[in-house]
Amino acid sequence: MREVDDRYRALAAWIAAEAEAGERGFGVLILVEPEALEGVGGLVRAGDRFLMRRAVWVYDAPEGETKFRLRAVRSVEVEAWVEQEAGPVSEEVREATPVVPSPTWGPKLRLAGEGDGVVQPAPASSDHSEDEDATNDAGVLSEEELEMLLAEEPPQRPARGSG
Repeated sequence: MREVDDRYRALAAWIAAEAEAGERGFGVLILVEPEALEGVGGLVRAGDRFLMRRAVWVYDAPEGETKFRLRAVRSVEVEAWVEQEAGPVSEEVREATPVVPSPTWGPKLRLAGEGDGVVQPAPASSDHSEDEDATNDAGVLSEEELEMLLAEEPPQRPARGSG
């Protein structure tokens, strides 16, 4: 048995206890005064996620009683601890807008099936010189390039070194 007061050490000890218990044993976590522990809801949730065989018990006095006793933790208690740790969510957070604006340059992307089916061509880039723009009309192939692409056999190249 290990006594810890930090949720990370508690999780490490809980995992170690399960490993020491072997195939037939359990990793047992006993919480004493869980309301005073920081992050106890997250600790129990982490145990649910990382431990195969686990048990969570609490040692406290039920409301209205002074005698402490050991009992199993109920799921409603874990949910209450998780909610308490999360704290209230302000209205400002719920209605926050994205900080990064959507780009105004480049082609607009859309999912298949959205819109009216008409695809607008991307605007020509202004990075090219005027000579390049005149010879390359927005990606249209020349007759020669089209013939090369549609040819059934690739054109024969002269062998290197001959001649």
